[in-house]
Amino acid sequence: MGGTVKPDQDERDRLAELRKRAESHMDREDTDSPEISPDEARRLVYELRTHQIELEIQNDELRRAQEDLVESRDRFSDLYDFAPVGYVTISHRGMIIDVNLTLVEMVGVERRDLSSQPFTTLIVPDDQDVFYRHRQGALESKGRGTCRLRLQRVDSEPLWVELESVLIDGEGEDYPRLLIAIIDISERKQSEVELRSLEQQLRHKQKLESLGVLAGGIAHDFNNILTAILGNAEMALYELSPMSPARNNIQEIEKSVKHATGVVKQMLAYAGKGRYVVEPIDAGRLVGEMAHLLEISISKKVDLRYNLDGSRPAFNGDVAQIHQVVMNLVINASEAIGDETGVITLSTGVMNYDDANSKEGKEARRVGLGEKPAGGVYTFVEVTDTGCGMDAESIEKIFDPFFSTKFTGRGLGMSAVLGIVRGHHGALKIYSEVGEGSSFMLLFPAIEQTGSDFVVQKPADVGNADWRGSGTILIVDDEEMIRATCKQMLERQGFSVLTAADGREALDVYRQRAEEIKVVLLDLAMPRMDGEETLHKIQNLHPEVKVILFSGYSEWEVSQRFAGKGLAGFVKKPFKMAELAEKLREVLDSQ
Repeated sequence: MGGTVKPDQDERDRLAELRKRAESHMDREDTDSPEISPDEARRLVYELRTHQIELEIQNDELRRAQEDLVESRDRFSDLYDFAPVGYVTISHRGMIIDVNLTLVEMVGVERRDLSSQPFTTLIVPDDQDVFYRHRQGALESKGRGTCRLRLQRVDSEPLWVELESVLIDGEGEDYPRLLIAIIDISERKQSEVELRSLEQQLRHKQKLESLGVLAGGIAHDFNNILTAILGNAEMALYELSPMSPARNNIQEIEKSVKHATGVVKQMLAYAGKGRYVVEPIDAGRLVGEMAHLLEISISKKVDLRYNLDGSRPAFNGDVAQIHQVVMNLVINASEAIGDETGVITLSTGVMNYDDANSKEGKEARRVGLGEKPAGGVYTFVEVTDTGCGMDAESIEKIFDPFFSTKFTGRGLGMSAVLGIVRGHHGALKIYSEVGEGSSFMLLFPAIEQTGSDFVVQKPADVGNADWRGSGTILIVDDEEMIRATCKQMLERQGFSVLTAADGREALDVYRQRAEEIKVVLLDLAMPRMDGEETLHKIQNLHPEVKVILFSGYSEWEVSQRFAGKGLAGFVKKPFKMAELAEKLREVLDSQ
């Protein structure tokens, strides 16, 4: 940038003297005065021309300096107006003195309409107290200050911004002033919201996984206990006279064990480990076949409506468990309506998940897998009610065990729903608002083929417990009561029985008695050496060994884990002697 060039005082004095001498010669009218010599005249003209050139140079420099000044002012104006952040200058009373074009574009208001207006007119009413405290703090501290708030925008959602203010002192009624830089942080805020949502989903998933592991472990241990109870009750019935009055009591024990087994199935379903028989399911047909059962299970004041789409494709699943899910959702919907009249609508169909967000305008939360399902075709089952609806807090807790919005929780019903959905690699979307009802949408990955990819056999018909075999059976289980009960069952059926408390002991026994052992009855979960490792080591000793796995876990889970590993069969705990006898006869007859 050029500057203003000013001649020094001596130069100005010399120039004035030269001008005075030249004027005196030019104006002199006295003819008697001696004329100046030619040399002096030439010198005088030369000096005048030299100084004329110097003045022209100085004038050119002054003009360039003035042009640079104008250019700098324009450049500063452009930098100010088109800066990537908004700028506003306000008086200490909060009135707008100047704004740049960036801020004008942020709020969508003309610059002329902002002049002399209170800055708070641009701020969302709920955030004006935030700005008031910020302004007071900046004025009192006479330093810099920052805050976050939302600006009003014309015909648009509020804009999250960060303000950074600096105090400007000066004279006049508008001073001191605040120069405020305004940064658009809407994307940052959105990222923070998404991060919090992901963290919340992660915590929810971890909680569900922890509860699932706990439920699965409890179910396994509980099945061991039920196996001992059921086995001993059955042995007692064989020993009692048909006329004994104690038979009724023991039969009641068997009924109680059956009921407890149902509770264990719910716990395994909650853990996502309860699938038994997998086959292609037509959602519309399944719900249609349940119509009568559903109608007698809900309040008479509730109108049950159907919107069933029989279009393909189907999905792979366990029919009994999907029945349980639909039944639980419909009963909960009826309870949400209560004693009032209302409507429950069951809908089925097929959708592309990318297009499944039409209801996202409502309060919507997805519960199930921690991640969104992959894009693709899904079969859906939706249960919608006109009941009381739920707030966000209730939605967060609805799948916690024993949680209820109506009364003290009665069990694992909705928790089992979540476990079954997770076990089927599906997802569950909830749409609900207080006073506007709820909608539960189940999404299951659709299949194109008509058959199932899973090979899991349905339970065989129970045979006759009076069947008798021969030979030696090795029982491997870490629970003494299981070993004792099974030993008694097998000896009653004509077998000789060896027992081992864990995998290592089983290997020692098998090395010594391998020639006489016909079948190994092996538990899955054991300390020191589990069933899978024990199976592998026994097969190394004798590749043709017949091993029947018995466990409290589901057959589906075991079949997936031991596929292709040479298992001869599986018996699920708890079992009756007839079931064990049938499986042994099946394995021995295949030799």
